[in-house]
Amino acid sequence: MRVITRDGQNYFLRFDRGEEVVAQLQAWCRAEGITGGMFSGIGACGEVTLSYYHLADKEYRDETIVEDLEISSLLGNIALLGGQVAAHAHGTFADASLRVRGGHVKRLVVSATCELAFRSLPGQVLRALDPSTGLNLLV
Repeated sequence: MRVITRDGQNYFLRFDRGEEVVAQLQAWCRAEGITGGMFSGIGACGEVTLSYYHLADKEYRDETIVEDLEISSLLGNIALLGGQVAAHAHGTFADASLRVRGGHVKRLVVSATCELAFRSLPGQVLRALDPSTGLNLLV
Protein backbone atom coordinates (compact mmCIF):
# COMPACT_ATOMS: atom_id res chain seq x y z
CA MET A 1 0.00 0.00 0.00
CA ARG A 2 1.23 3.46 -0.89
CA VAL A 3 0.08 6.93 0.04
CA ILE A 4 -0.14 8.67 -3.35
CA THR A 5 -1.03 12.09 -1.99
CA ARG A 6 -2.23 13.75 1.17
CA ASP A 7 -3.98 17.03 1.88
CA GLY A 8 -4.59 17.46 5.59
CA GLN A 9 -6.81 14.60 6.65
CA ASN A 10 -7.55 13.50 3.06
CA TYR A 11 -5.47 10.75 1.44
CA PHE A 12 -5.30 8.87 -1.84
CA LEU A 13 -4.05 5.33 -1.25
CA ARG A 14 -3.02 2.68 -3.77
CA PHE A 15 -2.98 -1.05 -3.15
CA ASP A 16 -1.08 -3.26 -5.59
CA ARG A 17 -1.43 -6.79 -6.93
CA GLY A 18 -1.56 -9.42 -4.19
CA GLU A 19 -2.22 -6.97 -1.36
CA GLU A 20 -5.15 -7.60 0.98
CA VAL A 21 -6.98 -4.30 1.37
CA VAL A 22 -8.89 -4.70 4.66
CA ALA A 23 -5.94 -5.94 6.76
CA GLN A 24 -3.46 -3.51 5.23
CA LEU A 25 -5.79 -0.55 5.68
CA GLN A 26 -6.23 -1.46 9.35
CA ALA A 27 -2.45 -1.83 9.80
CA TRP A 28 -1.83 1.54 8.14
CA CYS A 29 -4.41 3.24 10.37
CA ARG A 30 -2.76 1.71 13.46
CA ALA A 31 0.67 2.92 12.32
CA GLU A 32 -0.66 6.43 11.61
CA GLY A 33 -2.65 6.62 14.86
CA ILE A 34 -5.93 6.95 12.94
CA THR A 35 -8.88 5.79 15.06
CA GLY A 36 -11.71 7.05 12.87
CA GLY A 37 -12.21 7.57 9.17
CA MET A 38 -14.16 6.80 6.05
CA PHE A 39 -13.18 5.54 2.62
CA SER A 40 -14.34 4.76 -0.89
CA GLY A 41 -12.56 2.90 -3.64
CA ILE A 42 -12.47 1.27 -7.04
CA GLY A 43 -10.14 -1.17 -8.79
CA ALA A 44 -9.86 -4.87 -9.51
CA CYS A 45 -9.55 -7.98 -7.37
CA GLY A 46 -8.86 -11.67 -7.82
CA GLU A 47 -10.37 -12.82 -4.54
CA VAL A 48 -13.01 -11.41 -2.24
CA THR A 49 -14.82 -12.80 0.78
CA LEU A 50 -18.31 -11.33 1.02
CA SER A 51 -20.74 -11.78 3.87
CA TYR A 52 -24.42 -11.37 4.46
CA TYR A 53 -25.67 -10.82 8.01
CA HIS A 54 -28.70 -12.92 8.94
CA LEU A 55 -30.34 -10.82 11.62
CA ALA A 56 -32.62 -13.59 12.94
CA ASP A 57 -29.62 -15.91 13.48
CA LYS A 58 -27.25 -13.07 14.45
CA GLU A 59 -24.51 -14.47 12.24
CA TYR A 60 -22.60 -13.67 9.07
CA ARG A 61 -22.61 -16.15 6.22
CA ASP A 62 -19.52 -15.94 4.03
CA GLU A 63 -18.83 -16.65 0.39
CA THR A 64 -15.35 -16.44 -1.08
CA ILE A 65 -15.17 -15.65 -4.79
CA VAL A 66 -11.90 -16.43 -6.56
CA GLU A 67 -12.01 -14.85 -10.02
CA ASP A 68 -11.08 -11.57 -11.64
CA LEU A 69 -13.64 -8.93 -10.70
CA GLU A 70 -13.97 -5.19 -11.08
CA ILE A 71 -14.34 -3.37 -7.77
CA SER A 72 -17.21 -1.17 -8.89
CA SER A 73 -17.70 0.28 -5.41
CA LEU A 74 -15.98 -0.12 -2.06
CA LEU A 75 -17.27 1.94 0.86
CA GLY A 76 -16.53 1.84 4.54
CA ASN A 77 -15.30 3.31 7.75
CA ILE A 78 -12.67 2.88 10.43
CA ALA A 79 -13.47 2.79 14.14
CA LEU A 80 -12.14 1.28 17.35
CA LEU A 81 -13.64 -2.00 18.49
CA GLY A 82 -12.38 -3.30 21.81
CA GLY A 83 -9.47 -0.88 21.59
CA GLN A 84 -8.39 -2.17 18.15
CA VAL A 85 -8.70 -0.48 14.75
CA ALA A 86 -11.49 -2.17 12.80
CA ALA A 87 -12.55 -1.60 9.19
CA HIS A 88 -16.21 -2.00 8.23
CA ALA A 89 -16.57 -2.27 4.45
CA HIS A 90 -19.26 -3.05 1.90
CA GLY A 91 -18.70 -3.46 -1.80
CA THR A 92 -20.04 -4.37 -5.20
CA PHE A 93 -18.02 -6.41 -7.66
CA ALA A 94 -18.67 -7.04 -11.36
CA ASP A 95 -17.59 -10.17 -13.26
CA ALA A 96 -16.68 -10.52 -16.95
CA SER A 97 -20.40 -10.76 -17.86
CA LEU A 98 -21.03 -7.53 -15.91
CA ARG A 99 -23.06 -9.38 -13.27
CA VAL A 100 -22.72 -7.71 -9.89
CA ARG A 101 -22.35 -9.32 -6.48
CA GLY A 102 -21.96 -7.49 -3.23
CA GLY A 103 -22.15 -7.43 0.51
CA HIS A 104 -20.06 -6.95 3.63
CA VAL A 105 -16.37 -7.23 2.64
CA LYS A 106 -14.25 -9.36 4.98
CA ARG A 107 -11.24 -9.92 2.71
CA LEU A 108 -10.22 -8.34 -0.59
CA VAL A 109 -7.10 -9.35 -2.55
CA VAL A 110 -6.08 -6.97 -5.35
CA SER A 111 -5.46 -8.36 -8.85
CA ALA A 112 -4.34 -5.15 -10.58
CA THR A 113 -4.88 -2.11 -8.36
CA CYS A 114 -7.24 -0.67 -5.79
CA GLU A 115 -7.47 3.10 -5.43
CA LEU A 116 -8.90 4.37 -2.16
CA ALA A 117 -9.92 7.87 -1.14
CA PHE A 118 -9.56 8.02 2.65
CA ARG A 119 -10.55 10.74 5.08
CA SER A 120 -9.39 10.56 8.68
CA LEU A 121 -11.61 11.98 11.39
CA PRO A 122 -10.52 13.82 14.53
CA GLY A 123 -10.75 11.97 17.83
CA GLN A 124 -11.90 8.41 18.26
CA VAL A 125 -14.82 6.69 16.59
CA LEU A 126 -16.03 3.76 18.69
CA ARG A 127 -18.01 0.56 18.09
CA ALA A 128 -19.65 -1.62 20.71
CA LEU A 129 -21.79 -4.74 20.70
CA ASP A 130 -25.53 -4.13 20.44
CA PRO A 131 -27.19 -7.15 22.08
CA SER A 132 -30.49 -6.71 20.22
CA THR A 133 -28.86 -7.10 16.77
CA GLY A 134 -25.64 -8.91 17.63
CA LEU A 135 -23.75 -6.28 15.63
CA ASN A 136 -20.90 -3.99 16.64
CA LEU A 137 -22.56 -0.61 16.10
CA LEU A 138 -21.12 2.90 16.17
CA VAL A 139 -21.61 4.56 19.55
